[in-house]
Amino acid sequence: INMPQGKNNRRGRNNKKKKRGAGHGKNSQRKPAAAPTATAASTNTSSNVDENVPASFNADDENKGNMTPYERHFVDKQKWLDQNTLYDGGMLIKGPDGVSKEEAEDPDTSKFTTEQMNSMRYIMITQHRSDQLDQMQDLIMGDQAGESMVMFRRSFGSHVIGTWRQIQQQLADNNNTAEKLDILMAYTFLLKSHNTWMHFNQGGMDTVVKGLAEAWKNLLRDNDDESLGWDLEYSKPGILHLLAEFQSDVEGMDSEFGLGEFNYM
Repeated sequence: INMPQGKNNRRGRNNKKKKRGAGHGKNSQRKPAAAPTATAASTNTSSNVDENVPASFNADDENKGNMTPYERHFVDKQKWLDQNTLYDGGMLIKGPDGVSKEEAEDPDTSKFTTEQMNSMRYIMITQHRSDQLDQMQDLIMGDQAGESMVMFRRSFGSHVIGTWRQIQQQLADNNNTAEKLDILMAYTFLLKSHNTWMHFNQGGMDTVVKGLAEAWKNLLRDNDDESLGWDLEYSKPGILHLLAEFQSDVEGMDSEFGLGEFNYM
């Protein structure tokens, strides 16, 4: 569903580096060698930016209370962004409940209920979060960052293990709790987006899963909301939903892939 996100969002569809896609490779870890697998890295529809508010909105409708729940949702979010100028826009993490893939192609937004709109989740984007998302895209995808078609070899898993070592060093060198949150959020988001490593690797991926979970657990346990620097209206629910989805993806894989559990809480 192409949802309007907010003002000047750096996660927009016209920025080539923001193209993201989940890979689909071979399903066995037991073969000694495997041909590379290709996947299209299409732009995530959750990151598309259309308008600050729905095109159908007008002030008279707001004054008369004639807006649909869909229109009200985005008008309220835009007002929030106007009042919280630290943020450039929102990155959609979860669309409305109860919308099938077929319906998402051409949704009738006039039928969306308030409950459906309230089920959506965002992460609000600061300049630092935008920079981290860019850097993590480059770190994880390397020379293929931003390409429309990418190739994955089984060694991609080993590459991901190497990126986790770099993230561990970044966290150790950084004493700013809010910046640590941004680093982990961006890294987790890109690992989830480019998830070929979960089932197309040479083993050892449990070190990444366990280490990342421990980093999140320590950060969330030892710091309050103010120190973490996440807004309570959008980003906190959005990041927690991202973590729950990442956990579901990891723990939904067969045990033969050796990912283990993502115990982040």
